[in-house]
Amino acid sequence: MQNTEGASNNGGRTPDIEHRGNWKNPNGKGRTLYVGHRSNGRYFRGYEKGKQLGDPNSPWIRLEVELKSVDRIIPLDILKQPQDYFAAAYPLLSRFSREPQRIDTIRKTTQISYERTKKWLKRQCGAALHLMLNVEGNAERVLDLIMREGKIPKGILPPSFRNVGQSLHHLPRDFAPMAISTLA
Repeated sequence: MQNTEGASNNGGRTPDIEHRGNWKNPNGKGRTLYVGHRSNGRYFRGYEKGKQLGDPNSPWIRLEVELKSVDRIIPLDILKQPQDYFAAAYPLLSRFSREPQRIDTIRKTTQISYERTKKWLKRQCGAALHLMLNVEGNAERVLDLIMREGKIPKGILPPSFRNVGQSLHHLPRDFAPMAISTLA
């Protein structure tokens, strides 16, 4: 087996690598390589497809990258140029495209989701806000008493619908494949 040092590291921590099957003494039943965790935003799976289908001498392999919107926003362009995003997922896949397109991740330490902020506020302050509402009589008065004008918590990310750039509804109709544009 060749040295694959750094072949799965894409600038961050080295991901977990799992080997399934008989890698030391291949027996024709097939082997699988997993990189990362399926619950994460990026996961690689490579396996001997021909052997899986019953041909112990088949050279057919299959390489897959599973991308999820965990800590990343997956661009619509991935549907038009999947090879570019596939090639950028891990260094070992870079040869599959001349123009790899990396999907940047959102750093959790500097950005907090709006939904998480709402949950935190309810858990930490919900009872106190309920008490204030009963004493003051209306929500507007309560907000006037406690809100700090012009302040947003450090690292907060406003709701994602405000950060998507151009809305899908405002794109020209010819951006989509024929099958999709005929549905509108």
